[in-house]
Amino acid sequence: DTTIHGGRGDIGIHNGQIAISDLSVETPNASLNVAALDLDMRQDPPSYHLEAGGAFDLNAFVEAEGPGGFGPAAVSLVLDGTGPDPDGATGGGSLRMEAGTVPAFPAVAKIEKLLGKSLISGTPYQVTDMDFSLANGIATLEPFRLVLENLQIGGWGTINLDGPVNLVVEVRLPREQVDIKALEGLIDGMTDEEGWTIVPFTVGGNIGEPDVSIDMTAAKEAAKGAAKDAAGKAVDKAVDKVEDKVKGLFKKDKDDG
Repeated sequence: DTTIHGGRGDIGIHNGQIAISDLSVETPNASLNVAALDLDMRQDPPSYHLEAGGAFDLNAFVEAEGPGGFGPAAVSLVLDGTGPDPDGATGGGSLRMEAGTVPAFPAVAKIEKLLGKSLISGTPYQVTDMDFSLANGIATLEPFRLVLENLQIGGWGTINLDGPVNLVVEVRLPREQVDIKALEGLIDGMTDEEGWTIVPFTVGGNIGEPDVSIDMTAAKEAAKGAAKDAAGKAVDKAVDKVEDKVKGLFKKDKDDG
């Protein structure tokens, strides 16, 4: 349900065009201020241009439970479209989450189960910015990074306005925290020189009932890439040693001459 409150709103009508500004709109998960809404009624269906921003209840959106929760979130968006169907809107915007604690919600619970330990829910995180685009009823999240006290979470993907999600989530945590049987033989190859391991997940289904699994293809590719890098470094090191020996021989011959 959507409720519209006309505060100091201005409405202008001219030649089949309607311009609305400073209008308050309440939805189940957001409280927005419409800075500009331009409607062109001269075509069928009517077209529009929308600029809006305001508070967004991220905890309600992800169906969070328990104590704590995401900090206050603010969203801004610019959309162009035709008709009442959300699929007709294109545009994008940004979401800023103020510092808070990651709440317990279905996707996090399943990721923690696969990790074999509770490392995410209830953990404080830093201010985080996300950018997104919207087209054909699908919101596309650009890559973002959530920085927690003891790990980092990266992600990107799509959220269909009708419910389905298709997301990639990468949990970056210390090597000593990773003990996943499915990744035996791969973990060391997935660990960088600083001792951080990136565990990739795929998230499907919908927000309330997500399907979460470890992305074994991405894990194997990461381990394979690390092996190639290690082999390349070993070759480079061997070449450097040979070059040093050759240079030493030339230097010796020059000194003897």
